[in-house]
Amino acid sequence: MLVIRHRVWFLFLVVLAGFALADEHPPRGDRADLEFDRLGVRPVDLVYSPDGRWLIGGHGGTGVHRGEAPAGEPAARIWDARTGRLLRNTDGGGQTLGLDVSPDGSRFATATASSVRLWSTADCSLVTELRLQAEARDGPIRGLRGEGLGRSIRDFAFAGDVLAAISSHGEIWVWDWRGGEALTAFNVLSVSPQATRGVRVPVMTTLPELGRVVVALNTELEMRDLRTGERIAMLEGAPTTVRVLTTTPDRTVILAGGHDGRVTAWEATTGRLITSFQAASQGEIIFRLAASPDGRLIVWGDARSTRGQVWDMRLQRITQRLGETEGRVYAVAFSPDGRHVLTSGTDFMISRFPLEALPVEPEPPEAINDAMIRRAIADLGAADDPWRAVDATRLLLRAGERILEELDRAVPSPRLDMRRVEQALVELDDPAFEIRDAAYRYLSTLGPAVERHLRQALANSESVEVQASLRDLLESLPSPERQTAEALLARRVEALRQMLQPAAFEVPPGE
Repeated sequence: MLVIRHRVWFLFLVVLAGFALADEHPPRGDRADLEFDRLGVRPVDLVYSPDGRWLIGGHGGTGVHRGEAPAGEPAARIWDARTGRLLRNTDGGGQTLGLDVSPDGSRFATATASSVRLWSTADCSLVTELRLQAEARDGPIRGLRGEGLGRSIRDFAFAGDVLAAISSHGEIWVWDWRGGEALTAFNVLSVSPQATRGVRVPVMTTLPELGRVVVALNTELEMRDLRTGERIAMLEGAPTTVRVLTTTPDRTVILAGGHDGRVTAWEATTGRLITSFQAASQGEIIFRLAASPDGRLIVWGDARSTRGQVWDMRLQRITQRLGETEGRVYAVAFSPDGRHVLTSGTDFMISRFPLEALPVEPEPPEAINDAMIRRAIADLGAADDPWRAVDATRLLLRAGERILEELDRAVPSPRLDMRRVEQALVELDDPAFEIRDAAYRYLSTLGPAVERHLRQALANSESVEVQASLRDLLESLPSPERQTAEALLARRVEALRQMLQPAAFEVPPGE
């Protein structure tokens, strides 16, 4: 009888251990369901065309480090995303610092230290080169660090009608990518990377609908106005030495990976910290990061791992381990339908793996009713649950412009007397101190509701005194981490309006 009891307990412990191991070791998608035609060089990035028909791979060299690709090697290749068959490649171009595709899919961009090159996706012909130069469309570019150029490109991204790049001097350069003209440039980092020793290169990503750029150098991470460079928010909780910046495909969440193996996420509408977690081991450098179309999953590449891992950001755990490669994983991507993840590395192969957890299909716009809209608007005020606010933002964006009237009716933000606001902005430059002071005090009572108008006035003002007053007003606004639920609601609603009705990019006068 005693032996039987011992056997029962032994079987119970075996079953219990099995459940524990199953939870500790998630399922492995060991088998790739598609191998793309062999690269022959190490990829630096993988990007799908907007329609999902093509996969574009940028080349980072024949070895582990950049700069090892001969100049005659193609800068990029294009494959049929469904069959994996190589279709075409650029005529030379050598290694590239990165890769991005234009919003309409007609162009893709690669970069060397001296220029961003735009290629046609139709035939891979070189269309134009965007160079760092001292002259913009409307005259000399002012405010650049140091004498002469002597600077190089470190990262770049499309942003609607423009393309932005960050230089080795910590400046953002902006071009009209269709016309090839330089529009403006401005400093965005408090310390020039060139003036420091032992630091990593600056990185960036863009939020086109909001007209913003997010830049990082080491642990310094900021959100700025893409037209003027004015700081909108400091992003707190950044990984040690940020190596990669990106966004979810719907651009509602900003993502960063760094040299400490951490992944950090912020709200794009407010710059508020959502989460930060240890995705890789200490010492593993996350330098490529991609998010699934629904914004739930991430996959990354690092210089030590030979196996891609899929993480659920909300659960903060691995949901799937991908098949092991012969070399390190350097480039990653999700398919546009969210059903596959791609990895590539020093084995020069691109492998596509089916995801174990299929994406949750969102409600189509026509299925979003008034009750859902009202509930989502209420969730925008969530101060203690950023993910709930992100979900609400995503639903309202899918609903489209029909929510604008509902926002105007439901949001308890202060109703601006625009005639009085415009008058106060003019009076900030009045010769009489009493009038200037009264205008300043009035504007300071309006809070986040007037932020967009203050930034617009700052972009257009040529008065040093007015610019100083406007900057003081903007800096007096509470940071995202200190805002009340009502203030967060007002900021998120204002960002939603901009995302649903994005303004055309215009360079401020005098730039």
